[in-house]
Amino acid sequence: MLSEYAWWNKADRGASEVALLKPNAWGLYDMHGNACEWTADWFSTWYYWACLERGTVVDPKGPETGFGHVLRGGPWDVGNPCALTSTARCRLPLFDRRPFDSSPVGFRQTIGFRVVREVVEGEAR
Repeated sequence: MLSEYAWWNKADRGASEVALLKPNAWGLYDMHGNACEWTADWFSTWYYWACLERGTVVDPKGPETGFGHVLRGGPWDVGNPCALTSTARCRLPLFDRRPFDSSPVGFRQTIGFRVVREVVEGEAR
Protein backbone atom coordinates (compact mmCIF):
# COMPACT_ATOMS: atom_id res chain seq x y z
CA MET A 1 0.00 0.00 0.00
CA LEU A 2 1.40 3.38 -1.06
CA SER A 3 0.64 5.09 2.25
CA GLU A 4 3.09 2.70 3.96
CA TYR A 5 5.96 4.16 1.90
CA ALA A 6 4.98 7.69 0.81
CA TRP A 7 3.61 10.88 2.35
CA TRP A 8 1.02 12.19 -0.10
CA ASN A 9 -2.46 13.68 -0.28
CA LYS A 10 -1.80 15.61 2.95
CA ALA A 11 -2.54 19.15 1.73
CA ASP A 12 -3.31 20.46 5.21
CA ARG A 13 -0.35 18.96 7.11
CA GLY A 14 2.98 19.83 5.51
CA ALA A 15 6.14 17.77 5.25
CA SER A 16 6.76 14.97 7.75
CA GLU A 17 9.84 13.88 9.67
CA VAL A 18 11.96 11.55 7.55
CA ALA A 19 12.20 7.75 7.95
CA LEU A 20 8.84 7.32 9.70
CA LEU A 21 7.44 5.14 6.90
CA LYS A 22 8.84 1.96 5.36
CA PRO A 23 12.00 2.12 3.20
CA ASN A 24 11.97 1.01 -0.43
CA ALA A 25 13.61 -2.22 -1.67
CA TRP A 26 17.08 -0.58 -1.50
CA GLY A 27 16.62 0.63 2.08
CA LEU A 28 16.06 4.27 1.09
CA TYR A 29 13.41 6.30 2.89
CA ASP A 30 11.08 8.97 1.52
CA MET A 31 11.90 8.49 -2.15
CA HIS A 32 8.23 9.11 -2.99
CA GLY A 33 6.16 11.87 -1.48
CA ASN A 34 7.04 14.18 1.41
CA ALA A 35 9.14 16.53 -0.75
CA CYS A 36 10.03 16.71 -4.42
CA GLU A 37 13.70 15.98 -4.91
CA TRP A 38 15.60 18.70 -6.77
CA THR A 39 18.05 16.80 -8.99
CA ALA A 40 21.15 17.78 -10.96
CA ASP A 41 19.51 16.67 -14.23
CA TRP A 42 18.45 19.39 -16.66
CA PHE A 43 14.80 19.13 -17.69
CA SER A 44 13.76 18.35 -21.24
CA THR A 45 10.38 17.48 -22.68
CA TRP A 46 11.96 15.33 -25.43
CA TYR A 47 15.09 13.77 -23.90
CA TYR A 48 13.50 10.84 -22.05
CA TRP A 49 11.31 9.88 -25.02
CA ALA A 50 14.44 9.83 -27.21
CA CYS A 51 16.17 7.56 -24.65
CA LEU A 52 13.21 5.22 -24.73
CA GLU A 53 13.29 5.07 -28.53
CA ARG A 54 17.04 4.29 -28.46
CA GLY A 55 16.50 1.70 -25.73
CA THR A 56 18.72 3.53 -23.21
CA VAL A 57 16.43 3.87 -20.22
CA VAL A 58 18.82 2.84 -17.43
CA ASP A 59 19.70 5.93 -15.41
CA PRO A 60 19.25 8.58 -18.12
CA LYS A 61 21.25 11.67 -17.11
CA GLY A 62 19.24 14.28 -18.98
CA PRO A 63 20.49 16.74 -21.58
CA GLU A 64 23.84 18.55 -21.19
CA THR A 65 22.18 21.97 -20.65
CA GLY A 66 18.74 23.37 -20.01
CA PHE A 67 16.56 26.06 -18.51
CA GLY A 68 15.49 24.29 -15.36
CA HIS A 69 16.31 21.31 -13.18
CA VAL A 70 14.23 18.15 -12.75
CA LEU A 71 12.06 17.61 -9.69
CA ARG A 72 11.21 13.98 -8.90
CA GLY A 73 9.32 12.00 -6.29
CA GLY A 74 6.28 14.23 -5.74
CA PRO A 75 5.47 16.37 -2.66
CA TRP A 76 3.32 15.67 0.40
CA ASP A 77 0.42 17.69 -0.99
CA VAL A 78 0.03 15.88 -4.33
CA GLY A 79 -3.28 14.10 -4.81
CA ASN A 80 -2.28 11.98 -7.80
CA PRO A 81 -0.18 8.93 -6.86
CA CYS A 82 1.21 8.77 -10.44
CA ALA A 83 3.13 11.98 -9.66
CA LEU A 84 5.06 10.10 -6.95
CA THR A 85 6.81 7.65 -9.24
CA SER A 86 10.55 7.92 -9.83
CA THR A 87 9.86 8.29 -13.55
CA ALA A 88 7.63 11.35 -13.10
CA ARG A 89 9.60 14.52 -13.75
CA CYS A 90 8.64 18.16 -13.62
CA ARG A 91 10.70 21.32 -14.10
CA LEU A 92 11.99 23.84 -11.59
CA PRO A 93 12.78 26.96 -13.64
CA LEU A 94 16.09 28.73 -13.05
CA PHE A 95 14.34 31.96 -12.13
CA ASP A 96 12.70 30.19 -9.18
CA ARG A 97 16.04 29.76 -7.42
CA ARG A 98 15.73 32.15 -4.52
CA PRO A 99 16.34 31.93 -0.77
CA PHE A 100 14.01 29.64 1.17
CA ASP A 101 10.93 31.43 2.45
CA SER A 102 10.24 30.38 6.05
CA SER A 103 6.61 31.50 5.86
CA PRO A 104 4.02 28.68 5.80
CA VAL A 105 2.90 29.61 2.27
CA GLY A 106 4.68 28.85 -0.99
CA PHE A 107 5.53 25.96 -3.25
CA ARG A 108 9.19 25.96 -2.22
CA GLN A 109 8.25 24.14 0.97
CA THR A 110 7.48 21.06 -1.11
CA ILE A 111 11.01 20.91 -2.61
CA GLY A 112 14.10 19.37 -1.05
CA PHE A 113 17.32 17.71 -2.08
CA ARG A 114 19.10 14.56 -1.03
CA VAL A 115 22.70 14.63 0.12
CA VAL A 116 24.51 11.53 -1.11
CA ARG A 117 27.91 10.21 -0.15
CA GLU A 118 29.40 7.39 -2.18
CA VAL A 119 31.11 4.80 0.01
CA VAL A 120 34.01 2.96 -1.57
CA GLU A 121 34.62 -0.52 -0.19
CA GLY A 122 37.70 -0.56 2.05
CA GLU A 123 37.71 3.22 2.47
CA ALA A 124 37.63 4.64 6.00
CA ARG A 125 34.28 6.17 6.87
